[in-house]
Amino acid sequence: MPTFPANRLIQSSTVEIPATVDQLNIYAIQSGNGFHFLTRDDIISLEAQGNYTRITTTRTNYTCSRSLKNIMELLDDEQLVRVHNSCAINVQHAVEFIDSEDSMVMMDNGKKLPVSRRRRRELLNKYLQL
Repeated sequence: MPTFPANRLIQSSTVEIPATVDQLNIYAIQSGNGFHFLTRDDIISLEAQGNYTRITTTRTNYTCSRSLKNIMELLDDEQLVRVHNSCAINVQHAVEFIDSEDSMVMMDNGKKLPVSRRRRRELLNKYLQL
């Protein structure tokens, strides 16, 4: 069992648990009454739903009671790119960029997500860095 460093804690009313194990790239995401442990590569996309965030992974979907902005700050991961006001993606799971009036990015799970004009260049730069 890995030991958790004292930095970056997610606080719950009953327990404190680290948000990440830096050496292993494992994240603890609070959802419902418990925590789900995800690796960086598991995360496909993050979508804002008001003050909640829907996390789409390679296995299933989770709803976390934190804002997208807050989750992005906690994860602080180079692979995660904010592509729109309402969503962020893991560039490792992007398979196609559709450049049109309403730009979209196609993920490897078949889902299309919007890309804002303002964030388009950042997405392309991150993708080229892979």
